[in-house]
Amino acid sequence: MNPSAIRRALLLTSLITALLTSGAVRVLTAPSHARLLWIVASSGLKRLEATPHPAGLLHQAFDHAGTWVIVGPRLPAWLASWRCRRVFSFRSYTAMQKRLGHPTGIWGVLFDPENWPFTPPIERQDVPGYTARVARLVHARGLRLIVTPGTDLAHSLLPRPGNQFRAFVRLGLARRIAAAADVYEIQSQGAENHPRLFAWYIAQEAAQVRAGNPHATVLAGLSTNPHGLRVTGAEVFREVQATRHLVQGYWLNVPQGGPGCPTCGRAQPQVAIQLLESLRAKELL
Repeated sequence: MNPSAIRRALLLTSLITALLTSGAVRVLTAPSHARLLWIVASSGLKRLEATPHPAGLLHQAFDHAGTWVIVGPRLPAWLASWRCRRVFSFRSYTAMQKRLGHPTGIWGVLFDPENWPFTPPIERQDVPGYTARVARLVHARGLRLIVTPGTDLAHSLLPRPGNQFRAFVRLGLARRIAAAADVYEIQSQGAENHPRLFAWYIAQEAAQVRAGNPHATVLAGLSTNPHGLRVTGAEVFREVQATRHLVQGYWLNVPQGGPGCPTCGRAQPQVAIQLLESLRAKELL
């Protein structure tokens, strides 16, 4: 994205923010009584299965068409009977071009561009443009597109972004990326240790997404150990309660330290189990 395009995006974002603040534009929210939608990786779901939990909890939470499970080319045998929708995940348009093919038995594709080596610099500089390319590739195969842009993309576009959540909002990327998406996930999990920032960021990004695409399904990000930080199931539950009227569901990350998240450390699946137990107790599953 060239400097003049960044300035135009910042100006437009400021205008949208002013309209939202003035009340001239009504912010659409998700119905809080609806069943939560979920994204979860099959690896994370496997970690939850291996963690002590009440009988039936995971099936109640995820064994339905409102869950998208990220799978690889080979579907795990234990997942074959689950009713969730299966998706492939790619971190770049280049990789998707090479490996997507014409798959069967999957609902769609998750596109996860971030400020990391897996997304080429040229794609990081124009995420809206490459998302549009991804959408054409995916929709031509009769599949749906989930887009999950990393908040850290602010570091690819601004020399001194400061707080990356506030910078990402200023850039106005969500509005333009969402135009090509069927589902848009707000990567909010890195702000879990700052509840006010977490809720503010989701509110701002959800408004941008719906301004760019009123038909998009909007989710937010949760993590059991965001970048290796410690959170409790009770803390994550409170953040769901504070934001569920803004989104239709969440990506529940249960990461293990590795190339995709070198700072995540050991997985903390018990945090997700505590969250799901709290949601079930409040009849939110």
